Amino acid sequence: MPSKYRAQASTVPSARTPSVIVVCFYGHCVVFMCRWCASEPKLLQRLQSARAKAVFGKGRFPRVETQLFRDFQACRKKGLRIGRRWLRTKARVIAKKLYPGRYFRASEGWCTNWLRRNSLSYRKTTNKKTKSTEERLPKIKRWHARLRLRLQTPKVRALLDLSPQSSLTYRLKET
Repeated sequence: MPSKYRAQASTVPSARTPSVIVVCFYGHCVVFMCRWCASEPKLLQRLQSARAKAVFGKGRFPRVETQLFRDFQACRKKGLRIGRRWLRTKARVIAKKLYPGRYFRASEGWCTNWLRRNSLSYRKTTNKKTKSTEERLPKIKRWHARLRLRLQTPKVRALLDLSPQSSLTYRLKET
């Protein structure tokens, strides 16, 4: 019996009812119920093979995918940022070299499926150790010092209301 109808069978008032009673209780056709029960293993096997093909299978351009995966790994080892734009342009370049007469689009869906097939995800940077706050403090101080200098320039002061009363609220002056 298909899992959908097993769940429905458990909601029927009597504990163990035959599938015919379940069919009558929910208003399904008896013939269809018998066919579904008989073909359940085949349907499950077909579903699992379709999922496996979508996840683990190769696309229409397998050599492009293997070469792209090698390049992807090389960039990851270097710690470079890899995004969707890099992936699409690199795939198109490889496809032009390997399949000169064929059209390869490298659409958004293709990129998503390629990532899923290879169990990958995008990262901004890789192989970088996170720095502590003390190590980042000089850079933060430099940024704030530059911000203070920029705010003191006449053009910025003319645009912003930087009076002592509103030192924390930077509102545009009404013109």
